[in-house]
Amino acid sequence: MKRSGKLAVVLGGMMAVGAVSCKKEAPPPPPARRDTPPPTPPPPVKKDEPPKAAPKWAAALPAKAVAAKVGDMVWATIPQDGSEMARFGLYKVDAVAGNTATLKDGIGSLYKDVPGAAIHAAGDGSKLKVGDAANGYAWAASKVVGLVTKVEAGKVTLKYNWGSKPSEKLMDHAEPLRAGVTPIAWVIYESSFGPYKGLLVALEGDKGWIHTDSGHVEMHDKTKLKGVELKPGYKEGATVQAYGWGQGFKAGTIAHVAEPNLWYKVKLAGQDQPKDFFFNDLAEKL
Repeated sequence: MKRSGKLAVVLGGMMAVGAVSCKKEAPPPPPARRDTPPPTPPPPVKKDEPPKAAPKWAAALPAKAVAAKVGDMVWATIPQDGSEMARFGLYKVDAVAGNTATLKDGIGSLYKDVPGAAIHAAGDGSKLKVGDAANGYAWAASKVVGLVTKVEAGKVTLKYNWGSKPSEKLMDHAEPLRAGVTPIAWVIYESSFGPYKGLLVALEGDKGWIHTDSGHVEMHDKTKLKGVELKPGYKEGATVQAYGWGQGFKAGTIAHVAEPNLWYKVKLAGQDQPKDFFFNDLAEKL
C-alpha cells in the first residue's frame, strides 16, 4: 500500500505540472484608443521680407496719365521689382487708374500698376503687304522685326531671325517699323562697344528709356539717340553697317545674298570670312 501512495503522489505532481504548462498566457492589452489625431504643430514663423525695390529705370519715369482705354491693345514695358530687367510685349488694357494700368497678356495673366509712361498704343498694320518690313508680336516672340511673307484675313505672317536661322510665324499683331526717335522705334545709342541698337520704350523730357538685347532697360540722353532705318533690299557689293550683340555696329560689305531681302553674308572690315546677318541687323548708314 505504501508503494501505491507514492505512485499517486508522483502522478498528482505530473498532472499539476501539465496543468501549469498547458495554461495559455493572456495577450497584451490593446493600445489605448485615440479618438482624435495629435494636434498639428504650428508652421514656423516667417520673418517679414522687405519689399523688393522698383528698378531704377521705372522709378525714374515721370508720372503720366494712361492714354489708352480699357480694351485697347498696347505695347508696354513692365518693371520687374528687384531687377533692371523688364518684360516687353503686346497687352490688352484691363483697367486704368490714373497714371497706371492693369494689363492682360495673351493667356490671361494680369500685370498691375504698369506706369503710363511705359504704355504706348499699338500701331495700325492694316496696310502691310508682302515684302514690307514690320515689327511683330506673337507668343514667345515679343520683339520681332521681320519680312511680311503672307497677309490673309488681316493676319500677317513674318519671316525673321530666330537663333541665327530663318523662322516664319503668324503674328498676333504686326505693324510698320516706326521711324525717328519715338517710342517703339529702333534707335542707336552709345555703349561701351560703340554704337548699339535698342528699342525705345519711353521718351520723357530729356531722357530715353531703351529695352536692350539682354532684356534690361537703360536710360540715355535723348539728344544722343539716333533713329536707324532697318530695311531689306541690299545687293551684293553694298556697303553696310552690320550689328552684332557684344560688338555693336561694324562696317562691312554684302558678299552674298543668301535669301533676297532677308539674309546676307557680310564681310566685316578686318575679317577674312563673311558672317551671316539678317536685314534687321543691317543699316545703310548710322
